[in-house]
Amino acid sequence: ANESKIIQICPQLGSKSLEEMRVHENQIQFIQLYLFKDRTRLLELIRRIERLNYKALFVTIDSATVGKRETDIRAGFTTGKSDRIDTAPRYGSSVYLEGVTLQHIKWLHSNTKLPIFLKGIQNSDDAVAAVESGLIKGLMISNHGGRNLDTCRSSIQVLVEVVAKLKSMGLYDKVPLFVDGGFRRGSDIFKALALGATAVGIGRPMLYSMAIGGQEGVQYSIDLLGQELVTCMKNAGCQTISNITSSFVSCSLNDLQVSNPIANLYNSVENPSAAKL
Repeated sequence: ANESKIIQICPQLGSKSLEEMRVHENQIQFIQLYLFKDRTRLLELIRRIERLNYKALFVTIDSATVGKRETDIRAGFTTGKSDRIDTAPRYGSSVYLEGVTLQHIKWLHSNTKLPIFLKGIQNSDDAVAAVESGLIKGLMISNHGGRNLDTCRSSIQVLVEVVAKLKSMGLYDKVPLFVDGGFRRGSDIFKALALGATAVGIGRPMLYSMAIGGQEGVQYSIDLLGQELVTCMKNAGCQTISNITSSFVSCSLNDLQVSNPIANLYNSVENPSAAKL
């Protein structure tokens, strides 16, 4: 990400510590944040994030609890006893807030100078309320990779709704709109930009690339997505990103049909660690 000048959103609850992820001092990295119930502990975490020079907080709002992740269950995945890789609130006794409201964001806003983004917007009403509050610097439309709430809408469907609502209220240009979830090709990125997204997050493809090919694998995927996006832009007659508009896509909610995804890579590789790029 650093070598390709791509913003990286780092997980608070990853397999590496916040310090370990800050490899390059000048790299632009954001933090995906879960809010502790204990505000003293939360403040300590925020100060740690600030000292490490992360540039923004992406507050997770789409995981009041963890859904039934059947792929994880079939794979026999377990977090063991490590606090570091424990995921979002799973039990009622969780140390994390089980339902973030704008009152929580107001408190957070008053206790940090870092820009606050809301990650997990799934309807236009929440988007409008967040923008009108003046507390946030941006939104990420996301459904947690489709893993957390069964049969929820895809992010690209929500994007169409959110953009239309914000434009109708004169709020669209107030904050950037990020989107993630299910984007696998450069042409997918093109569609999201055409539908009104400012930027597109890529998660699982980079995870698979890292697992199979390490840093070289991630760089391969980044380059491939870039090449595909440029190819799509050229064939659409777009010389710059700003030339990508809604005129290139059918963008009504009735027209936008998203098929159920199939985990082809997971299903086709019996031993993922043995796979090759």
